[in-house]
Amino acid sequence: MPINPMDESKPRIDLHTHSNASDGIFSPKKLVRYAYEHGLSGIALTDHDSISGLDEAHSEADTIDGFTFVPGIELSAEYRKAEVHLLGYGVDWQHQSFLATVQKISHARLERVEKMIHKLQQLGVTLPLEDINALKELENPGRLHIARVLKNRGFVQSTEEAFDRFLNRDAPAYCPRYKLSPREAIELIHQAGGLPVLAHPGLMKDDDLIPVILRDSLAGIEVYYPTHTDAEIQRYLSIAEKNHLLITGGSDFHAPPATGIRNSHIGECAVTKESVRKIIQHSINHLERRL
Repeated sequence: MPINPMDESKPRIDLHTHSNASDGIFSPKKLVRYAYEHGLSGIALTDHDSISGLDEAHSEADTIDGFTFVPGIELSAEYRKAEVHLLGYGVDWQHQSFLATVQKISHARLERVEKMIHKLQQLGVTLPLEDINALKELENPGRLHIARVLKNRGFVQSTEEAFDRFLNRDAPAYCPRYKLSPREAIELIHQAGGLPVLAHPGLMKDDDLIPVILRDSLAGIEVYYPTHTDAEIQRYLSIAEKNHLLITGGSDFHAPPATGIRNSHIGECAVTKESVRKIIQHSINHLERRL
């Protein structure tokens, strides 16, 4: 009988989480503990364009008996002005060319934040110097960090309003930044021995992009995601089965719901431990074929 990756009666692993190594609020160590305290038997840490939290998360996971840790990353890519996110599972985060490219992307993120701060100032939204310096000191800053500052300083009522008024594409403080193509992101994950998985395809708002991405050795698709409708889940399941893709799921957790940041619950859309074993074995087989 096929494994139901969403069987909540079995030990579950959340394959899409973020720490403060990107735009989550928990340290990698605290994130692992928080997941364990909320009944999960493992997580993948998939910070945006960053692997700096993997050592800490891995070390903490090793202190919890039976807790599964999957090292990962979420790479931002772009195809014909559409944003595409690729999750990389089982990456070797010490791989030199992988590290070099991730560092290049991180530097581009900082440059982008500086440009958006300047645009906000031109719009009359002047952030305190202490906030500007704090943003610049972040290892991997992004738009969500700016949105939180705007909310905390009372310029907007919510991070969603910050994006709508200032930070979304076509909003007045938006700035494009260096991004990989989907093909480059997939190849980068492959170089580090990982499995590339298309993240939250429903957020792309264009399923016609999926066949394009499938041309580049995609290994899986994130079928189960908090905002995916039942119809979308069935559609992505069909695409996965037709193209022999791994089926994954995760919460895209950034912070507890009470904070009002990316309102998802850790463990939402988590998959079974048996399903993750399939992913790990697939990763091992994939790496052996490339050696």
